[in-house]
Amino acid sequence: MCTLGLHNFGNNCYINAVLQVFRYLKPVARQLYDVYPGDPLLDSFLTMLYNRDSRIGTADLKHFLHEVETVGMDPYSQGDAHEFYLTMMDRLEQHIVPGHTCSTLRCACGHTLRNTEPFLSISINGDIVEGIRAYQEPEQVDAVCESCGTVGLTKQLAVHPAKLCVIHLKRFDTRAKLDYVVTLSNTVVVGGKTMKLAALCNHHGNIYGGHYTACAMTSNGWYVFNDEVANKIDGLPKKSSLPYLLFYIE
Repeated sequence: MCTLGLHNFGNNCYINAVLQVFRYLKPVARQLYDVYPGDPLLDSFLTMLYNRDSRIGTADLKHFLHEVETVGMDPYSQGDAHEFYLTMMDRLEQHIVPGHTCSTLRCACGHTLRNTEPFLSISINGDIVEGIRAYQEPEQVDAVCESCGTVGLTKQLAVHPAKLCVIHLKRFDTRAKLDYVVTLSNTVVVGGKTMKLAALCNHHGNIYGGHYTACAMTSNGWYVFNDEVANKIDGLPKKSSLPYLLFYIE
């Protein structure tokens, strides 16, 4: 697959970055290759995903952005790459096998309650490996045991990814962007699976405005995608304050 740039019409860099990631996520792409959804948004999305021309035409991209507006997102105003990723995955849920989290509530009396739910990403603070570990640490919650009536149970989450595990770094609070540096681990172990870093979305700027780019491992090595520009790079840095979404594959 050739490396393609995507035109920025003003504020759709957050969409472009996620589109480029999807193009090079092989486990996801394989699951979608034979999909004919009959859904205008997904039809135009797949056209973008599997376009093999030297450059995706502005008409195709404009058509896709028009369909994005039908799900309540404005591609011509600043947006959030994580929100766009979740929106697309929600529409693709019947075509892509998601991972799941298992939530366990335990009482001192021995009563245990488990609940399993699908997940599209996990949101963490701080460094990646430590953040994944902390996400699954037990915590005390103000819940009532349905067996003995005790208030205060232990809750623990276990993450079980499918072929894709997306890590969302909490970069924004109500006051500022959080520019902490993370180690770009080539592999992580999640739910007993060793996952390999395949792509990431970066955020440049601050809480008031910014710009999204993407990096992805292609058949020709790592590339950085900055809207219309696609450049090959020697590899990723060991540490960076730019990553916002990290895409790990099995």
